[in-house]
Amino acid sequence: MLPLEDREKEARYSADYRERLHQMRRDSVVSNLFVVRLLQDCITGEKEVVPYLLEWNIGGFLQLFKEVILKTQVELEKRKEREQEEAGDQNSPIKEEDENHIFAGLLLDWMDRFFPAPVIANNVQGMIIRFGGVSVLTPSTQDSLRQWVVVLRERVGPFFNCTQFGSRPCPSFPILGEIVQWLEEQLALHAEGHEVAKL
Repeated sequence: MLPLEDREKEARYSADYRERLHQMRRDSVVSNLFVVRLLQDCITGEKEVVPYLLEWNIGGFLQLFKEVILKTQVELEKRKEREQEEAGDQNSPIKEEDENHIFAGLLLDWMDRFFPAPVIANNVQGMIIRFGGVSVLTPSTQDSLRQWVVVLRERVGPFFNCTQFGSRPCPSFPILGEIVQWLEEQLALHAEGHEVAKL
């Protein structure tokens, strides 16, 4: 018989394992439910497959960006404030250049791990081009893309021409700069009040 401590560990592991299996079953049902609802909506004519999948793809991309980058940035800023308080240097505010540099580093890490710039070019820009342009996106997705473009332009715009970030080679920023510029142009063409948008 195992000692009490080992039995407790085994019981916790078994409970964790059962919970993971239960979560995987729930996820598989949700995934199947998504496909069933998509098919139902398409069969009944409520939604078209291509625009719906395009929305889902871009929405997921933007959601991951928000979750990873913006949450990490908030955590870093809180940590920096704590460090300043501990050092007794409460009068020196965080400079905007420092914030942008931190943001650019986070963005570069995010692209290295999840979405390299060529993948963004293919999965966002390429999909939009292939499936009919920005006009097939819902207004809310267009607005989300506009917000993403504005954040990138403001925070990392100065880095778009850089092929080096600190000591790291960085071919991603020039590619990202081209994507942002293309999206700005496309979204401007489809903005309310623009001649093309009225046609």
